[in-house]
Amino acid sequence: MRIQALGPVRIWDGAQWAPITATHLRIVLAVLLAEPGRPVPRDRLVHEIWGERPTRTAASAVNGYVMRLRRLLRAGEAGEVVSRAAGYELVTDADAVDIQIFERMVRSGRRYVAEGRMADAARQLSGALALWRGAALADVPPTLTVAAEAARLEQLRLAALEERFGAQLAMGQHTEIVEDLATLAREHPLRERLSRHLMIALYRCGRRAEALEAYRRVRDVLVTETGIEPGPELRDLEHAVLTDDRTLAAPTVAPVTPAQLPAAVVDFAGRHDVFATLDALAARRPAPPVVIAGLAGAGKTAAAVQWGHSTRDRFPDGQLCLDLRGASARPPVAPMEALAHFLHALGVAPDEIPGELDEAVGLWRSVTAVRRILVVLDNAATADQVRPLLPGGPGCMVVVTSRDQLRGLTAREGAVGLELGVLAPDEAVELVGKLVPGATEAEAAELARLCGHLPLAVRIAAANLNAGLIPIGHYNWRLAAGDRLDALGVPGDATTATATAFDLSYEAQPPAARRLFGLLGAAPGDTVTVPTAAAVAGGSPAEVEPLLDTLARNHLLDQVAPGRYRWHDLVRLYARRRGDVADRDPALDRLYDHYLSTMDAAADLLYPHVVRLPLPPTVDPTRRVAFGGAADASHWLDSERDNMIAAIMAAGPAHREAAWRLTDHLRWHLDFTAPSAEWLPVTEAALAYARADDDPLGQAAAHLSRATVLLARCHYPQALDDFQRALDFARDGGWAEGQTSALSNLAHVAFETGQLDLAARYSLEALDLDTRIGRLAGQLARLANLGNIRLQQGRLTEAVAYCRRVIDLETTIGEWHGQGTAHGCLGEAYLLLGRRAEALTNLEAALATHRRAGARSNEADILRLLAVAHPDPVEAQALATEALRICREVGDRWVEAHALLAQAELDLRAGDADLAIVHLRQVLAQSRGDGARHAEAQALIGLAKAHRLRGADAAAGDYAAQASAICRDYGYELLETYAV
Repeated sequence: MRIQALGPVRIWDGAQWAPITATHLRIVLAVLLAEPGRPVPRDRLVHEIWGERPTRTAASAVNGYVMRLRRLLRAGEAGEVVSRAAGYELVTDADAVDIQIFERMVRSGRRYVAEGRMADAARQLSGALALWRGAALADVPPTLTVAAEAARLEQLRLAALEERFGAQLAMGQHTEIVEDLATLAREHPLRERLSRHLMIALYRCGRRAEALEAYRRVRDVLVTETGIEPGPELRDLEHAVLTDDRTLAAPTVAPVTPAQLPAAVVDFAGRHDVFATLDALAARRPAPPVVIAGLAGAGKTAAAVQWGHSTRDRFPDGQLCLDLRGASARPPVAPMEALAHFLHALGVAPDEIPGELDEAVGLWRSVTAVRRILVVLDNAATADQVRPLLPGGPGCMVVVTSRDQLRGLTAREGAVGLELGVLAPDEAVELVGKLVPGATEAEAAELARLCGHLPLAVRIAAANLNAGLIPIGHYNWRLAAGDRLDALGVPGDATTATATAFDLSYEAQPPAARRLFGLLGAAPGDTVTVPTAAAVAGGSPAEVEPLLDTLARNHLLDQVAPGRYRWHDLVRLYARRRGDVADRDPALDRLYDHYLSTMDAAADLLYPHVVRLPLPPTVDPTRRVAFGGAADASHWLDSERDNMIAAIMAAGPAHREAAWRLTDHLRWHLDFTAPSAEWLPVTEAALAYARADDDPLGQAAAHLSRATVLLARCHYPQALDDFQRALDFARDGGWAEGQTSALSNLAHVAFETGQLDLAARYSLEALDLDTRIGRLAGQLARLANLGNIRLQQGRLTEAVAYCRRVIDLETTIGEWHGQGTAHGCLGEAYLLLGRRAEALTNLEAALATHRRAGARSNEADILRLLAVAHPDPVEAQALATEALRICREVGDRWVEAHALLAQAELDLRAGDADLAIVHLRQVLAQSRGDGARHAEAQALIGLAKAHRLRGADAAAGDYAAQASAICRDYGYELLETYAV
């Protein structure tokens, strides 16, 4: 159906039903609909719209309306308006217009009445009447043709209602229809057939006096309004009622319509999207089979049953339901047993049910061919178990629930798969609220989380709470502190437990899949990849991938992307319980080898020149993932980062060294890409592991990692202490590269805290050590740092010289992260020297380098410099905004302070001193709290400028004096020139 006119006019536009907003356009379409298969002259369309006084341009306007109508119809493939001589004809498919469908269904219903097929007649006529959404052509102005067509359709609707009521009376359904008949007879008192049906229904309901009153009422109306008596059928019926004629008795009651659905679930919550999808699929003819698949305890049966109850009217011939025992301690139901159950429910005597499966299937399809039945096949085991139970009628619908996806039904029978996950957090909270009255929203949310948002677990927890009268806060504490799987069971009922539900799924798997499942339970992290699973299992990717697919198909894992699978929280606990304890440590050995060797390979591609500890010879390099290039390595790092962090945080005594080594390898990547608040506890865990092992190299690496996070958060005293400890431990362990890294970062802290001469000494010491060990990448980084130091000391010529040395040496080493530092420093120097073009060139080169490396803090730093350098105010503002967004996202307070300074500079250029002061005061408060004297001096200089712009010279002078004092005390010679 593509055009609806039995109500307000709407057209399917390819995505949704759309009204026609133009009044004249609705008239054109309505007139064409009223003349199906016949051309309508253009002059007639003009007359329909404008009557006897058309406008001068009426004919051309009609042509325009037709063109617009053609576009609308084509968009939804609704039909075509064809030019015929001096007019137009609407050409559509047989099922495109609801009017045509309605008339065809009414004709079929009347034919069924004539054949004595009253159930089929009632069903067909009900379907036809269901197409009506209000008065026909309800929103079309009543022109001559439109009014006549609307009246014709209304008469046809009333006649269809009379036919349907007659069929229902013939089936003994007088009780069901008597009130509807009474209402309709009052609305249409001149329709004698309606009054006749009403009298029969009232009489059969034992309401004889009301039946006679109905006759008197219709007679009064007829005599008063038309001057004629009721017809002979109505008069004979009055006599039959008066004499209790036995011919008025109801026919023998038809067999009971099967209604086998279990009772609706009490306190059901959520699943609105699933119900909407089922509603849409049920509207198709024929409706495809639907497979609702999901994790044990997700509420598949409850969802199917709940929807079935809500859609009873769509399936007037009954609802069949059977548990096929696919996941059960009992054997699965055989198709022959299921067919016998269904056929008997539909009135077939047991001795008439064939004993052969093929014959029984044929009878089942014949019996259901002309019926509208909902068939719920619950807990199916296989596609072969379901196939013989698919009914034959286009009006039937099958909903299957299973822990298996039953992909065979999708491939061969066109079934639609619906994956039923856990409840959304708000839905789970809603369910807890219904089951545990009095729970606060926070308590309900915590209970839902501890239950993994799994409906079965939530209901079990609620039952335990309500039975034991335990305060929900205390129960939540018990769940969090103890064995949740044991706690999420009902005492005395072993069958009602979350773990028992998982048992059935687990036991159904082949041995190899069960072994892999138990081994994966030992691996930290929320997701599992094929290479990770291969490492844990000690096999190859080709061996484990089919097993992962088996586990996912049965919802013991969820496939979230190609080659990546995710645990449900409770299923992971169950997998750990199922795993063999003796296999756990060897599996974790292989997992850490996989992460370390792969991380090493990724670092070789992404950060080949950064300082990191070499891998020990005990690491198995065959466990690594093979990368096609840097982009491939970066993608793996981003996708596996959370799992590696989980592996670090969960390391036991046997894997402490692997954990702190993995932290060291991750340091640069997470420093460039991850929020520092997320990374800090990881570094602290690594430091605790290295201290427990009393390993100087581990402690040096862990102190470097933690200090890097503290530096990004501007916690300078703590960062200084960690870098100094890293230097001491690196010296104890003979790790020269670690020493140069610690010295370089000590220089950074000294720089930020206003000790430029000390920063230069640290940098020169690091440069000397890098030169002695022949580490070119380190030399370049130190030269870049020295360039930045000299830049801030106002020694611009020296700064440019240092940065030039870096850039000249780049061809020797190739691309590295320090390129961006050197180009950035050079760009800032050129900016200060007033050489804007050269500044922009170098800053853009730095930005490209940092973006390729994924160094987000450095990217933000260059963006704020570009904002100051850019000549276009709009583009400059966009750059500053992006810089602030990135540094706040990654938690880099140093860059955030300088990005705010850049924003304030733009505010001042725009003449907005007030907004500049807001931004500068943020920098001032932050820098004073962090001890960042350079940023503090810059903020004070900015405040002096802003107050001068306001005309507050005294305040400006005070701020300038404070800035000058800081610059003199800390050697910020360049900055002092701006403060004076």
